[in-house]
Amino acid sequence: MGHTLQLNIPDDVYEVLRSRAEQQGTTLEQVAEEYLSRSAMPLEEDPLLRLAGVLDSDLGDVAELHDRYIGQGLLKR
Repeated sequence: MGHTLQLNIPDDVYEVLRSRAEQQGTTLEQVAEEYLSRSAMPLEEDPLLRLAGVLDSDLGDVAELHDRYIGQGLLKR
């Protein structure tokens, strides 16, 4: 089982989650739970770390902050 958590989130984040849930045919709560579960994953288990150093970038902190950059990209959608 788990714990219940009530959050107040900005409208733009809500819309991203709602849209993703609609695309996946699931609930907004399930999408939010998936995102939170991934972000709480220990870094050594993060599948994106396998890509660290593969691409050239002017950003020097992609390995540490990749989730932030992905989140920013999602919010721009």
